Order: sequence, then C-alpha cells, then structure tokens
Amino acid sequence: MKPENQLQPEDCSKTPELFIKIAGLWFIEDPNFKYKFLYNIYMYIVKVMHCYLMVGIIIKFLFYEVTMEEKVELTILGISQSVLLCKLWIFSIKKKKIQKLFNTLGKNFFIHKTYITTENIKIINSVLTFSRQLSILYGLNLNFGIIFYTYFTPFMISNDDAGVNNGTNITFVQERKLPYTIWIPIDKNTSKFYYVTYVILLLTANSVGLVLMSTQASILTFLICLKGQFQILCDALRNLTRNVSRRLEE
Repeated sequence: MKPENQLQPEDCSKTPELFIKIAGLWFIEDPNFKYKFLYNIYMYIVKVMHCYLMVGIIIKFLFYEVTMEEKVELTILGISQSVLLCKLWIFSIKKKKIQKLFNTLGKNFFIHKTYITTENIKIINSVLTFSRQLSILYGLNLNFGIIFYTYFTPFMISNDDAGVNNGTNITFVQERKLPYTIWIPIDKNTSKFYYVTYVILLLTANSVGLVLMSTQASILTFLICLKGQFQILCDALRNLTRNVSRRLEE
C-alpha cells in the first residue's frame, strides 16, 4: 500500500493511458517528446491498416465467391471491425474529452485529500491495484487469443490444391492460406509478395488486439474507479454517522 503522500490522481489512468499510447490512439502534442514525429507516423499507419481491413472485408464479402464458412467469418470480422473503427474514431478525435474524463476520475478520488483517512487510502489502493491487474489480464488474454487465431490456425487447417491455368495445361499448386479471410490486391497462390502480405496482415491483427485492449481497459478502469468512489462515499457517510452519534452522546 502506498503512503498517503505518494497517492496521486494520475494513478487512476496510468495503465489505460499506456495501453492507448501503445495502440497508437494518443495524438502527442508535447513538443518536448523526443519521438513525436515517429509516433505520429505510427498513429497514421494504424488508422490506414484498420481502414484497409474494413474495406478488404467488404470487397471480399460482396464481390467474391466464398464458402459459407468464409461468409460467417467475414460477417463476424465485419461487425467487430465496424465497432472497432467507431472506438478508434472516438479515441483519436475525442482525445481531450477522454483526457478530461481521466483527470476528473482521478481528482474525485482525492477531492478531500487533506482529510483522507486510512480507510480511504486502503480503498483507493485496492481499487487501483484491481483496476491495473484486471486491465493487464484482459489485455494478455485478448492478445493471446488473437495471436493464436491468426498465427497458428491457418497452419492447422488442411490445405486444398488450387488449379492454375497456364493456357494449355492446368498446374495444381498447394493453396496458400492467409491469417484470416480478406481481400488482397494480389493472387496469393502465385504472387511473390505473398509472404510480405502475410506479415502485414499479422501486424494488422496485432494492431486490432492492441486497440481492443486499450479501449476496453479504459472502460474497465472507469467502471472500477466509479465503484471505488462509491465505496469512499459509503465510508464517509458511515464515519459521518459515527461522528454525529458520538456528539449526541456527549
């Protein structure tokens, strides 16, 4: 447990803000930040990757013949990606409002810092610890699931043979798999850029995991800290009742 003089309002939002910065959703305005230019480039690359992912899913679903299994996968990916794009837009465009929410959340914990009690310190530390642990656990599980699905699942699916028409003869080659079903502007079975595309799609999947992790961790932190504020309020009301009873007895 931290001593009273070490508790700071910023402790409430340290973990989700770190996740948001890692995901590339936090536009850095500090001119003293050493890698500001590189980070802003990374931020725009993340946005382009997510927009392409949505476009690729729509094109593949509407204009290409796919199996029923692939249709189900594209539908699920399309719904989740549309929701993710909304979150991406909110966290990218509404940064100041989100920062204000984080600041307000922290200040409400310490609004009576001069009169903070030992019980309040215990409550605040337990809330901050639980919020941080739950956010990290959620992020690890989420990214592990995405990595397993995109990195290993394609190799576990049986590869069918695909026919390539060379004019007079049809050559059968082993069909190449992608991490997930999506439209790509190359022929995956013959193009020499297949492996580059595969790596880019893996990085896009990792970016999806990071964005989900950061946005959901922020929401979890808000909910947990609000619960902690109610605990502090209940503790204050309980102590207030005790003080009134003691004064009446005196």
